[in-house]
Amino acid sequence: MKKIIISLLVANMLLLGACGNQNNQNVSSTDKNEEKAIISQEITTEPNSTVATINEKDCINICQNYLSENNSAEVSTVTNWDHPIITMIEKLPDNYYKISDDTNSEKYFKVVFTTTDDEVLGSIDFFVDDTGNIIGQNYRK
Repeated sequence: MKKIIISLLVANMLLLGACGNQNNQNVSSTDKNEEKAIISQEITTEPNSTVATINEKDCINICQNYLSENNSAEVSTVTNWDHPIITMIEKLPDNYYKISDDTNSEKYFKVVFTTTDDEVLGSIDFFVDDTGNIIGQNYRK
C-alpha cells in the first residue's frame, strides 16, 4: 500500500486561501487548525485501485445538504462545517445507520463532522460511495 498526501488538495486550498484571505486578514486559529487537519490527511490506496468518480468537495456538499435537510438541529453544533475530516476507507463498519443500499464500492469516503457534543455523543460520520451516494451514518452514543 502506498500512502499519498493529496498535493492537489493542498495546492488548491493554498490558492483559495490566498485569494479568499486578501480581504479577510483576521483568520481565526480554529480555521487554520481545521485547514491543517484536512491538509495533513493521508489517503491510503492500493496500486491499480479504482479512482473515485466524485471529488472531496462534492462529497462534503452532499453530506452538508443531507445533514441540513434531515438533522437541522444538529447543524448548529457542528464545529468544522466547511472543513470536515475526509478519509478513504475500503470497507464499511460492521454497525452503522443505513441510509441507502450499499453499492459494494471498492472505496468509500468517510466524512467526519465534529460537534460541540462530541464528548457525549461522538462525531457525525457519513459513509459515501464513489458515486456520491450516502450509504450510512455512524450511530452516535
